[in-house]
Amino acid sequence: MTTYKALKGKKIKFLASDPPAAAAEGQLWYNGTDYKTSVKVEAWAAGGNMNKAKKQTAAGGGAAAQTAAIVAGGAFPPTTLLGQTETYDGTTWTEVADLNTPRKDHGMAGSTTAAIVANGQLANAATVNSEEWNGTSWAEGNNVPSALENVEGFGVQTAAVLAGKGKTRHYDGTSWSEEENMPSSLSGFGQAGTLTAGLAFGGSGNLSTTFEYDGTDWASGGALSTGRRLLGGTGTQTAALAIAGEVSDTQHAGCEGYDGTAWSTRPSVASARSQSEGCGSQTVAITIGGNSPPGVGIVGSEEFSATAGLKVITDS
Repeated sequence: MTTYKALKGKKIKFLASDPPAAAAEGQLWYNGTDYKTSVKVEAWAAGGNMNKAKKQTAAGGGAAAQTAAIVAGGAFPPTTLLGQTETYDGTTWTEVADLNTPRKDHGMAGSTTAAIVANGQLANAATVNSEEWNGTSWAEGNNVPSALENVEGFGVQTAAVLAGKGKTRHYDGTSWSEEENMPSSLSGFGQAGTLTAGLAFGGSGNLSTTFEYDGTDWASGGALSTGRRLLGGTGTQTAALAIAGEVSDTQHAGCEGYDGTAWSTRPSVASARSQSEGCGSQTVAITIGGNSPPGVGIVGSEEFSATAGLKVITDS
């Protein structure tokens, strides 16, 4: 009979007790009772419902966003602009102070205690307005150099990037500066990362392109497996998630993960959606709101987790 050693070139280890699942991923051992291994399980699950359905919103929260997320502004289908701000504690969404200027298709960077919102679409035109969040209320910030909509933000309040429509702007907590233009006039794309290690991917036209940002220059990265627009994004430059979106004018549920070089398939969200927001990390994330067939705003959120778990090996 073929043995594990003959197949793999080494014996199965004997361990008196099971190691931590995360540290043992991919390993095989015998604990005196069972043969065991550790496998990673990735899945989306239902999160809490917001107080109001919205699309074209913006969100922040950083790596801890699944238990400390913030979402502000957006649109209630079909056209009503929102100033509403809500925060999430991992279970419940709570409405807090509204933006001073309701808007949609704006950019946001930061956390539940310190964030910046800028640009976006008002009733009849784009705006140069920005607002700062201090954990309690919004206050007017300095204007962005020019009015744009369909922009994305990433980073933190004192080191933020606002990108889109070919432009790149930095915010240092006080002032905006014009930086190197994006390689193309992107809109409807996903984003991830920080001011010195950012990422922009997908976009209108069902683009599959990825651009990496080092704080000074943009450079091409690996292509998405499925080109899409109006997608959510989160994570870091070397560990990002592309969430749902729209493919050929149809809401899409598929997700992909980026390792700094290439994209690969991740589990799909339960509800296909476009114009939603994502925040968190590649292993612990949340997607919020959006537009769902047949064009109805989404009130719910979905939480993503990638965790290792111990598994007993059987004959089946």
